[in-house]
Amino acid sequence: MSLLNGPKNISTKLPVSENPITKALKSKAMMGIHTLENVTGVRMDPVPAYMFYLDISGVIVGLFTQCSGIGARREVETVIEGGQNDHAHQLPGRIQFENIVLSRGLSTSQELWKWFEKGKYKFDVQRVNLTIYQGGPGMNLLGAAGLIGGGYGIVKQWNVEDAYPVSWKLSPLDVNNTNSTAIETLEIAHAGITLSQVFGTPMFAVGSLVK
Repeated sequence: MSLLNGPKNISTKLPVSENPITKALKSKAMMGIHTLENVTGVRMDPVPAYMFYLDISGVIVGLFTQCSGIGARREVETVIEGGQNDHAHQLPGRIQFENIVLSRGLSTSQELWKWFEKGKYKFDVQRVNLTIYQGGPGMNLLGAAGLIGGGYGIVKQWNVEDAYPVSWKLSPLDVNNTNSTAIETLEIAHAGITLSQVFGTPMFAVGSLVK
């Protein structure tokens, strides 16, 4: 192949992404999605990270500014078999869940500190179930139709079981930084996370009717 003239043989077969049939199918699929959005009012856009709510023991808590650590990992056990020299067996193990970290601006409320402090002497920590609601615009059918709400609804509902705090921390206090806000951070361990259907949750269009 010459560096000046390029390859001598050029394939006339179009890549899959440029194939006219593939393009036509993609176009039809996008038209179908747009039609569904127009009819139902449900947007298919990725959801924003800032739109979330927490429900701790049945109380909607919207004052947390950050929530991280919603994740899980499956352990993998490597088993080497005698005589099998080309690979090792990768066996699935138990699932481990990350600790969830909640942050909010420091206020006069002492609830987070009291929750962490409980069990200080007798180790009888207070375990609670909490729910993390991930919201998104355009997900409310009745709201999009102008019947109820403002076009917002639940996209995901994460249920966290037997949660209890393992760490409480206050952000650094600095007299030289007049633009910062004091942030308290609570890290919680838990027994696992499950994903529920979004129908009937507080932010869903008909949640107030069926809950």
